[in-house]
Amino acid sequence: MRRSRRLTISRQLTLGFGAVGLLVLALVVLGELVVRDAAERLETTLNQQVRPLANLNRLQARINRIRVIEIEIPKLTDYFGVTSHVAQLSAEMTDFSSELAARTARLVAEDELAARRLSESWARYRSDLLKVIDRAEAMNLTEAERISMFESAARFRWLSDTLRQLAEDTEAHASEDFERALSEHQSQRRILLGISGVGLIIIALLVFLQARSLSSRISRLGAAAREMAENRTDRPLLATGRDELTDLANAFNVMQEKVHAREGSLREANARMEDRVDERTRELNESNILLRREIDERQFAESRLRLVSEAIQHSPVGVMILAVDGDIEYANATLHEMTGLTSSALRPHLAEIVCGQSCGARELEDALNAVRRTGEWQANVEGRRNDRAYCQHVRISPVTGNDQCVTHFLVVYEDITLRREQEQQILHQAQYDNLTHLPNRLLAMDRLGQAIAVANRDGGQVVVMFIDLDDFKKVNDSLGHGTGDSLLVEAATRLVATTRAEDTVARQGGDEFLVILGNLHASGDTQMLAMKIIGAFAPPFLIEQHELFVSPSIGIAVYPTDGDSPSTLLRNADVAMYEAKDSGRNTFRFFNQDVHDHSVRRLSMEHRLRNALAHDELRLFYQPLVEVATRRVIGAEALLRWESPDFGLLAPDSFIHIAEQTGLIVDIGDWVIQTACGELRKWLNRHDQPMQMAVNVSPRQFRDNRITETIRNGLDRHRLPRGALQIEVTEGLLIRNRSEVLEILLAIQALGVRIAMDDFGTGYSSLSYLKRFPFHTLKIDREFIRDLADDSDDHALVAAAIRMGKSLGLRLVAEGVESEEQLRILANLGCDSIQGYLIGKPVPGEDFVHSWLDRAERPASPPQDAAPAAGPRH
Repeated sequence: MRRSRRLTISRQLTLGFGAVGLLVLALVVLGELVVRDAAERLETTLNQQVRPLANLNRLQARINRIRVIEIEIPKLTDYFGVTSHVAQLSAEMTDFSSELAARTARLVAEDELAARRLSESWARYRSDLLKVIDRAEAMNLTEAERISMFESAARFRWLSDTLRQLAEDTEAHASEDFERALSEHQSQRRILLGISGVGLIIIALLVFLQARSLSSRISRLGAAAREMAENRTDRPLLATGRDELTDLANAFNVMQEKVHAREGSLREANARMEDRVDERTRELNESNILLRREIDERQFAESRLRLVSEAIQHSPVGVMILAVDGDIEYANATLHEMTGLTSSALRPHLAEIVCGQSCGARELEDALNAVRRTGEWQANVEGRRNDRAYCQHVRISPVTGNDQCVTHFLVVYEDITLRREQEQQILHQAQYDNLTHLPNRLLAMDRLGQAIAVANRDGGQVVVMFIDLDDFKKVNDSLGHGTGDSLLVEAATRLVATTRAEDTVARQGGDEFLVILGNLHASGDTQMLAMKIIGAFAPPFLIEQHELFVSPSIGIAVYPTDGDSPSTLLRNADVAMYEAKDSGRNTFRFFNQDVHDHSVRRLSMEHRLRNALAHDELRLFYQPLVEVATRRVIGAEALLRWESPDFGLLAPDSFIHIAEQTGLIVDIGDWVIQTACGELRKWLNRHDQPMQMAVNVSPRQFRDNRITETIRNGLDRHRLPRGALQIEVTEGLLIRNRSEVLEILLAIQALGVRIAMDDFGTGYSSLSYLKRFPFHTLKIDREFIRDLADDSDDHALVAAAIRMGKSLGLRLVAEGVESEEQLRILANLGCDSIQGYLIGKPVPGEDFVHSWLDRAERPASPPQDAAPAAGPRH
């Protein structure tokens, strides 16, 4: 009865947590009421004010989009663009009408007058929009623009102001409702926070008192337990109170007494046990060490024996062990497989297996004796087995005992048949072409070296023919590589058929072949063979039901006159082959030193040209452009020069074709444009008069779309006015990719750059070019100006060109004017401007300023050092 009435820890905790729970539940219920009330107020504000306000803002944004589309329609010139915008405007109007109808239906209940005013505003503005759509669909864009600017603008503003006023009123009402709801919510929140604070203080106080009481008593128990565990005390624990902790303290005191008693007994027993265990452990360790060592040695020996046995049994080579008397003691599975003999059949054929099919016991004994003397014997054994040739490598090594005497012979039998075949195949692949099976370049060069050595010894000649198939690439590209390969095989067959057995026909690579003729003493034999080869290619090639015609171009080099080494002869024959191609193809040419020197010079020039920009070797000269009527300088043409340390000052005719072929013309052209624009800016700064700079542009530059950006950078960087720069293109640019070229020319024209057709009359001279492309100027080529005074045909052509250009609204410029008579005729024909040696030759920029711009107030006449003279344009 006494135990049931005491206040236990569980009861204390139950009462404490119950009080806390009730307090928390009360706070949760109160907070829920406050939050629910705030949510209801916010929901009311959102439904009554915020959503209508968002609806009004969407209507305002949509009417603004309608106004933007209405304004853009009259500015369009493309019928399809107008149609697209009209459709978009109609869709926007339909959506706006739907949203406005929904809004006015709700607004009637709140403000009927505002709803009616909003509907009337939209009806008037919609009427104007329908007029704009009607005029736009009829492509009467001027009338549509008038309605948009003068009629619908005021109604748009009225409608927009009405929407804005409604939005402002709605926003004001929403703000008032929101402030009121917020104020009431904050008041309730302060009350909730006050009540929560008082409750939390009470909870904290109760928890603190309960925790402090329990913690101090538990700490005393824990300290006593640690002291007892560390055997530092035997004092009993003081027990106070009437709860479970008091019972725990009493039980702890009883346990402490029993533990101390048992510890004494355990210490005595433990000491005796440790002594016995230590003795037995030492004995077991010694026995284990000896046993483990013996087991490891046996396992290692067995694993090594199994490893060697498995390796020999499954070795890719045949292994056989012979006793000293030649008896077979062991043969692995590979040996049986290689020989095709069973164990019983090996002994009668042992000599044949070891020494070869024609050997006997004597040869076997000699081999074993050789092993005894030298320590090894090996040989390659060849023969046939099952109608198949084989080659096997046999090696015999001695096995000796402890007394170094031979106890056995180890025979290793390796099949090297596949290796031999692969070596022969690799050698063939290294020296012969896989497609035509002709000698390749490597073998051809070796045979050429041998032929040169024989000719040097016997005083003969060696001829190298370098043969290239004309138009082979067309066949390959049009009919495919399979047809091309078949054509190469057939061509190789015809070449072999035309040469002697001792001659070498080789494939150089691609569609190139070599023919090496040795032991020749007359050049006529070479010409006859070359003509024979050309004749052999005359009949068509029938490849896969295609009748193909391919001709050879043959270059010929002769030892010793054209070179004394294989590489020199091959190079010179290659040069001669390109000369044959330049001569019309389907022919042959002997090596010519002049042609070689020209090729070397061109290669050197190409190498130097690649560094010309980096080394600042390029120059621009300027030739004046004079107006015929006033004889005044109105501009200049920038002409490129290369001041090379090796070749001197070169005109473009000497290197431009190299720049075109190598692609260097793109970077050079960019440099020319930038430099010419910079020079023109200097002239304009120095002389306050309009000037025009003409720059020639290569067709290759149009393959790279950056030409437009290059011109734009030049104009912007040097602040050139519109019309100050003129680019000159030739008819060759207009032949291919016309649409792409037209797009680029239109982009250049949009930059304010004038475009001229250069060398008119020398190419196709298609009048459609003048119609399709945005030309401003037509330049008549010097070929028609040179004999203008004496040749009636030239006079008629120039007159026709000027009349045609005038009728198309183009300016006419005559190039290469060198006499006053030519100038007089051109003036009478109505030519606008001229350039040529009559006025002045191309000069550097500073000389141009001194000779022409500083004297620009006077009519143009040739300077003292620029007398008319015949010569090239550049």
